[in-house]
Amino acid sequence: MPAKGYHPAPTNSVDSRNEPQEPRQHVVALSVIFFMVTSIAMLMANKVVLLEVALPVTILWAQILVSIVLMHLGAVCKLFTIPKIDTRICVKLWPLTAINVVGLIFNTYTLHLGDASFYQIARGMVLPLTVLLSWFYFARPSNMVLLSSSIVAIGYALGAFLDSSAAHIPASALMFGAFSSITTAAHVIIIKKAMVHTGGRTMELVYYNNVLSAACFPVIIVLGGEAAKCLEYLREHNPPEKTVGGNTKEDVDVRTFVYGCLLTGILGFLLNVASFLQIKITSPVTHSVSAAARGVLQTFIAVWLFDEIVTSARAGSILVITAGSALYTIVKHNDGAAARQKKLDRVSAISPRDSV
Repeated sequence: MPAKGYHPAPTNSVDSRNEPQEPRQHVVALSVIFFMVTSIAMLMANKVVLLEVALPVTILWAQILVSIVLMHLGAVCKLFTIPKIDTRICVKLWPLTAINVVGLIFNTYTLHLGDASFYQIARGMVLPLTVLLSWFYFARPSNMVLLSSSIVAIGYALGAFLDSSAAHIPASALMFGAFSSITTAAHVIIIKKAMVHTGGRTMELVYYNNVLSAACFPVIIVLGGEAAKCLEYLREHNPPEKTVGGNTKEDVDVRTFVYGCLLTGILGFLLNVASFLQIKITSPVTHSVSAAARGVLQTFIAVWLFDEIVTSARAGSILVITAGSALYTIVKHNDGAAARQKKLDRVSAISPRDSV
């Protein structure tokens, strides 16, 4: 029987004073818009540059260098701190660096070889493979998680194997997309393990990842034959050919390469910031809805900008993948909310004095 004067308080009042205030609606809306605009702009800008300059790994390397420069500028402006490079940490982070470099190359080649609207389908197995690897390394997922990832896998199969327009897309694009899905899923697992080496400091891990990845790309550019392609590319534009606007063809192509690398590098950096902001400010459900809307908008823009053809099978594939991803996010959000509520109930039951 409760003591005199003791009135049980609502469960969620246990830590109400310590809980952060909900962000205002306009802040949430701005973070969602920022994420959608930067992610769509990044993909489309990459596709435009790759159509003009077929040097995907070189472009990727330039983007990472721009991102590193921006991180240093951010540190100068006291927005965040960047660490001094520790060789011991570098050695411990080699699995993360390897999977990041390989994954970025697969991502870029998927976009380079396939349509922009096909990119979402080609990488559609990220969620099912992530769930599968999590099952192997951590614990068995719930039945609803398995159901949602199965829906995504069905959507991938619909777009990859039943879409008539996929016959005009090189098999290599589908292959790189599949490899990209595998590396992205593995990246999630490896990042969790790598975080301990930087004491859980995200920006420090991002900086190490960028610097170590940038150091790897020159070797890949040379061994992959892209250095020779760069030289051949420059020779093809010498002597320069005059264009209608008075600029040489060499000037136009070099300008496309330089400006394209700068633009996509800046957008890549902003996309990282936007992703962190949206995950921090909004709920997982909001993040999923915005990602779904981004996929649909991305498809429409690809049709308008690149004259791509979206068949009913491809559209259906995108919708099924989006629906499965949304279901997965809602399930995980509800599971997390239930776990937090259970923890609060347990704290309230064993510490009634905190509610007095």
